[in-house]
Amino acid sequence: MPSSVPQYPHLPHNRTFSFVSLTHPMMQAARDAAKQKSGCSWWQTGAVIVKDGTILGRGANEGQWQPLCPRYEQGCGTGEGYELCKNICKQTGHAETTAIDDCLGQNNNPAHADLYLFGHWWCCENCWNTIIHHNISTVFLLKDAHTIFTRESRTRVKERIKTAIQKGETIEKNDVFWHI
Repeated sequence: MPSSVPQYPHLPHNRTFSFVSLTHPMMQAARDAAKQKSGCSWWQTGAVIVKDGTILGRGANEGQWQPLCPRYEQGCGTGEGYELCKNICKQTGHAETTAIDDCLGQNNNPAHADLYLFGHWWCCENCWNTIIHHNISTVFLLKDAHTIFTRESRTRVKERIKTAIQKGETIEKNDVFWHI
């Protein structure tokens, strides 16, 4: 169990999260999906769909990588400014939905599978609706995700990146990835 229970921005009735450590192989796979596929410099997330120990689909918040996130630059709050992700960064969806799409695209059935999510501490309403629609059994988060994946930690990273850009330094994707 996490050290405390956060107030989730969205959590459907009769749904909850389960938690695993970063050493769990499926959480490692979700982390790898985020690192390899995420195009987001603000909040890299990755997800895997798993049934009977087999990964059926992988996803991330893919898109055209920008060193400075337009949502961050415009001061968007949680759940705001997603149109910037789509229009500027060409993001195709959140990690949860792209993992489900990948699963389906490989002719796998996600019903009764589990979803492991790295890089976030909750799922938005649209992602939950998709998870429920496809009968995903359990959503696993990283233990203490709500204390690791925070706006404050990302703001520190973005300020460091902004300063580096102003100095003319080159920024790579790994410079903004979660270092935990």
